[in-house]
Amino acid sequence: MKEPGSSLPIGYSRCVLHREEAAEYVGVSPRLFDVMVADGRMPRAVRLSERRYGWIQRELDAAVATLPRKEDFDDHTSGIHVSEAERKALEKFDAARQAAKAEKSPAEH
Repeated sequence: MKEPGSSLPIGYSRCVLHREEAAEYVGVSPRLFDVMVADGRMPRAVRLSERRYGWIQRELDAAVATLPRKEDFDDHTSGIHVSEAERKALEKFDAARQAAKAEKSPAEH
């Protein structure tokens, strides 16, 4: 059997995902995915052809595994101590998240 609209068998996982697929795979909007790629939280795309790019699924898995945990943001209340480098990375992440949120129109909030 084949996936609807695909020549791949059901259950077959592709190794390279297009932008929208990569964003969905990671669990964020395409817009936030672009921010995450720009700030280095997600890997850069690979060039498939002159005009086509994609993200390697295994690289996305690895990048997601290195994202900060929720508890890392609550270090002042949880007793978790973070290094200066980790604190700066979390601040950068939070600033990017706030900037992406601010770019949304009021109807999107």
